[in-house]
Amino acid sequence: MIRVSTLPGSLRRVLEPFRPCFTTPTFTTFVTLLAGMIVRPGQRTVCGMLAGAGLAGVWHHSRAHRFFAAARWRPDAVGLTVLRLIVGHLTPVGAPLLIAVDDTLFRRCGRKVFAAHWDYDGSLKVAKGNQKLSRGNTFVVAAVVVELPFLDRPVALPVLARLWRRGGPTKTMLARELIELIAAAAGRIVHVVGDGGYVCTELRHLPPNVTLTGPLPSHASLWHVNSDLDQPPRMRRRGRPRVYGAHIGTPAELAAATPATPMTVTRYGRATTVQLHLTDIGYRLTDDARSQLRVVMPHPDAPDLLRSWHEQLASLATTGNRIGYAGMASTAHAQISIAATIGRRSRSARRREALIARALWAEFLSWIDEQSDAVEADAWLRHVQQHAVEANAPTLTSYVLMRQSQRALERFDPGNAIALAQRALEEVRLPGRVHALLLIRQAQAYAMGG
Repeated sequence: MIRVSTLPGSLRRVLEPFRPCFTTPTFTTFVTLLAGMIVRPGQRTVCGMLAGAGLAGVWHHSRAHRFFAAARWRPDAVGLTVLRLIVGHLTPVGAPLLIAVDDTLFRRCGRKVFAAHWDYDGSLKVAKGNQKLSRGNTFVVAAVVVELPFLDRPVALPVLARLWRRGGPTKTMLARELIELIAAAAGRIVHVVGDGGYVCTELRHLPPNVTLTGPLPSHASLWHVNSDLDQPPRMRRRGRPRVYGAHIGTPAELAAATPATPMTVTRYGRATTVQLHLTDIGYRLTDDARSQLRVVMPHPDAPDLLRSWHEQLASLATTGNRIGYAGMASTAHAQISIAATIGRRSRSARRREALIARALWAEFLSWIDEQSDAVEADAWLRHVQQHAVEANAPTLTSYVLMRQSQRALERFDPGNAIALAQRALEEVRLPGRVHALLLIRQAQAYAMGG
């Protein structure tokens, strides 16, 4: 049986700041359950924590359940206490805080689970082509990103959360509440990062010590800030001052028109060199027209340039069910523009990698357009063949010929299908899967032609 007085002194010192968050009996229950959660080797359920504390036969299990269901304590007060401990022990003095905001699904089953619903579950492992859907509760979570000396990568430590319910406040409204609580308690600069869903007009009027960083849509229309805003009010013309200046274009067009600064970043545990394009724009996320945009592109001299494109392509293919055909197509078009820009700036091997990347993204677009526009799909395949030939990539060229042979079969043109498959089979070293598919296309064409 675990008692508060028998806990290690180091753990008692960590838990002592939480005492004002609870009444005296509730604090005893909190410490006991927390200690049981630490020593519990298996599933950390409420009864499991009680058993881990050695109180399964001493306390009635309703005391542990009542702590979460009916006891008088505020989760926000506990979360802010955790925040103060993190700030005081795991971050440099006076350094800005990095807060990651995102929503996550906690899987729950049962008909009586409160606010349970079916939603996207990014951590669910499913077969290729199936949707990642699970039933449970969705929480909007704010976590402090810190670097620990015994780890080689940063970790996110959750401090505050909000339950999202259908028909209630939106996820961005809940995120705003969390950001404002952290900004008021931190007493320092707070840098908030989130995905594209949290870079929206809902997060206007954030506290002055808060910055927001997130990705823009690849098709976002960007404008320079109008020079009239730099003049004092008495020097301006009558009427409301103009906000937008000259039109910039999309992020890819901006990257082609502004100088780049090489920078080394770590993504998924791997160091990568990228190009950073920085400019002031008139993107209306906040009422202050001066927003800062950073466009990140693969660096032409990066050793893993082509692998980076492969990773982005694979990631886009796995998230297709969530963003739809329009989102995938806009992303692919932006990547083709970036690859074309890098190809123009590079020579020899880097230019070849950019050509292969353009071919891969064009082939991806051909799959998308195959569902709605066969003519456009064929045009993309011709682009793929052109880039593959120019890059001297015979395996990729043979694969494209196989795809074109398949398209010829769908148009009931067996003669052209046989000719395309025969051209592809002339390549000596072909991957086994591509070679087998070519033989299948050839056999199907002969069968169709009689």
